[in-house]
Amino acid sequence: MLSATARTDWSPSSPDWDQEPTWSAGLTLSWNLFDGGRASADIRIARANVQSSIAQRDALLVSLTSQLELSRGKAERLRRLLPVGATPRIAEVGSFVGGFLAAARERGWSAVGIDPGEEVGEFCREKGFAVLQTTAPEAPVEAPVAEEPEPEPKPEEPSQNGDGDWGYTPMSQWGIDE
Repeated sequence: MLSATARTDWSPSSPDWDQEPTWSAGLTLSWNLFDGGRASADIRIARANVQSSIAQRDALLVSLTSQLELSRGKAERLRRLLPVGATPRIAEVGSFVGGFLAAARERGWSAVGIDPGEEVGEFCREKGFAVLQTTAPEAPVEAPVAEEPEPEPKPEEPSQNGDGDWGYTPMSQWGIDE
């Protein structure tokens, strides 16, 4: 540690109390000879944090690889629903590590991910994916709005007839008459 000090004093040295200023200045240099091992502990903690970050990145990469396989199937199913030659623009909400974004890129589609996770968003951007770190309601993405279909008429409520029957056909959860 390096520090400097300066000060001015007044001390009467004559009986008539005339001001006689005195000046002094000093320079101090000091350092710790022993810190109780704190510096080496800080270095060990920093190294452990680096190793932890590397392990987390590796885990994200493994997740991307496994998600990519699943997302390729989803992208193929989506392609079958699209008109021939269509190049969709896709916004994936909850893009996580970008598996579907990678599958969309493979097909030449324009895709943006929306995910509030800071770490996964950074990971996706490092892989070249467009990811907005936000929530879906806050995302500045415009989506076409489909016309709402006419509401279907509400079925009449079943009523209990005189013999305790509510008008339902008894079925099990598997769709087999009981």
